[in-house]
Amino acid sequence: MRFVNFVLSFLALSTCVAGLPAAQPSEGPTSLTTSARALSQRDGDGTTSADLAARQGPAIAAVAQGIVGIVGTILERIEADKGARSEYTQDFIDLAREQYPSFNWVICHTEHSTDFDGAQGEDWDHSHQEFPVFAGTIGYEIYWFKSGIFVREGDGGFLNWAYGGNVLDRTDSSGSSIVRFGPL
Repeated sequence: MRFVNFVLSFLALSTCVAGLPAAQPSEGPTSLTTSARALSQRDGDGTTSADLAARQGPAIAAVAQGIVGIVGTILERIEADKGARSEYTQDFIDLAREQYPSFNWVICHTEHSTDFDGAQGEDWDHSHQEFPVFAGTIGYEIYWFKSGIFVREGDGGFLNWAYGGNVLDRTDSSGSSIVRFGPL
């Protein structure tokens, strides 16, 4: 997200700069400029000539337009990643329940807490899995358990979590969901 903010900030700055009038060569020194001859004499022998070209607004505008294209591509890839992540969480739960139907399942990327019944390693367990995305990976926590409570904080879309099993009830309140699972 920081990268996208950086690119968008750079794009905004480039667009502002592209809107400025192009520099024009002056006929002689002004209060803000020095002649090319005066600059060349700093070399000591006075033989170096400077051919200063005016900066071109169109070149800056072309760079800004290129950045717009890059940002557009990045945003498209991010949207594609979101769709893939949503499918991943739901498909994972479907396959896990099909292969191990005696467990309840939760996969989650957001802040959360658990209160599963029994002992870890016997009645429930946990694993961490990285999902590849455009800018690296995103880590998901995976839980399988016989019964208990799962509390999800933050965004509740299938992009960040999914669950399945014997859901007794779900309570949603200000930024969290509490899901209570019974034995299968």
